[in-house]
Amino acid sequence: MTERYSECPDPRDWSKLNCALWPLNLDLPWVQYLDVGQGDGTFLYFPGTAQTARTMLIDLGSKKNADVAGSCARQFLYCALRAIQAKYGYATPVLDHLVLTHGDGDHHNQILSLIKNFAAAGHPLTIGCVYIGGTKEDYDHKLLKELLIPHETAGTLRPLPDGASNPIDKPQWPFMDGKAKVFVLSANYPLAVGRPKNRKSIVQMLQYAGSSRTLRCIFMGDAEESVEKAILKTYKGELDFVEALALKLGHHGSRNGSSAAWIRAVQPQAVFASADMQWAHPYCETLKRVADNTTLWEQPPVHGYLCGEGARAKKYYELHVDTKVGIFANLVKLQSYSTAPPPTPKKGGSPKKKPPPRPRTVFADDMQTVSGTRYQLLIQPSGGVEVSSGALRPGAVMRVLVRDEPGRPTEFPENEWVQP
Repeated sequence: MTERYSECPDPRDWSKLNCALWPLNLDLPWVQYLDVGQGDGTFLYFPGTAQTARTMLIDLGSKKNADVAGSCARQFLYCALRAIQAKYGYATPVLDHLVLTHGDGDHHNQILSLIKNFAAAGHPLTIGCVYIGGTKEDYDHKLLKELLIPHETAGTLRPLPDGASNPIDKPQWPFMDGKAKVFVLSANYPLAVGRPKNRKSIVQMLQYAGSSRTLRCIFMGDAEESVEKAILKTYKGELDFVEALALKLGHHGSRNGSSAAWIRAVQPQAVFASADMQWAHPYCETLKRVADNTTLWEQPPVHGYLCGEGARAKKYYELHVDTKVGIFANLVKLQSYSTAPPPTPKKGGSPKKKPPPRPRTVFADDMQTVSGTRYQLLIQPSGGVEVSSGALRPGAVMRVLVRDEPGRPTEFPENEWVQP
């Protein structure tokens, strides 16, 4: 593995947080996949003037290792939004758009903590509009009371309609004078009411038209195959519209998503799964399906990733080490696992207390802690791609930096670059 994970305990004084951990170039647009363990979160930044610069947060939640990963993500967001506030001279830190893809807690249960962190530092966070997948009743009572209802009262809660999707010439959110566009590919399929929640996920796509190439990133929420089929049907005859460099796998790399037809349509070079092995996400069979149906980028730094098989008592893990392929599955922290199977009851009897099953792994020596993969990607206008291994610091899974001129960016220190 490239580097051990560094924990981020919540600081006693948020106003004195050391933001030097996250150097940011605020003159470039970027996408930051947040390492939240078993959960999801993505932050988008679009530079401009004080009147036109915009920020968007797509989900922020964590169900496993939230005390570690959730805190890291919140600290990154605090530093990023405070830096943006300083750059543009805002009176308060501002999050322009908050998108909650659907009602599952691992996609939103860190939001209120983030808001409280800003308040504790004496810099209350201003949130512009809140967009939700499903209905407000899908969300837990505390979030409903403290965030959704106040925004509904203020007229800034924006539920999306049933079966929502944007035409290819009408993005939901245009930024940077139209150079950057965020589309809704699906929301509330087929209806906002009812269950299951996952298929109601807001699926978004960022499209950035640089001087020589178009970059796209797709964010799936917990959408699975039924939603993928609906999107392919919506854009039938225009499938090149959903071709994307980077794909956040639906439902943390669930076996029920990332179908072969979807992967063939998107043709991602890099795929990401935000998971911490609570339910064997991302599944090895899903990653194999991805690899079999697209040409993954084969020039990232040497890194490792975990994938899972089975479920519950029969769950086990595969650790892939020293890989150079565009599969990035972020793990924050694993407990120490044993390859030994549970004790077998003796003939004619059984143990007084049945021990809990212990997951098997094909690689046991490095399982005490496993670093999450948190890479920064630079897409050159010539089509070349480089990666900074120095981005292996808390809070970052991938940052897509878009540049209209070739050359190595100054925000990545020289000694942090890995040559393909």
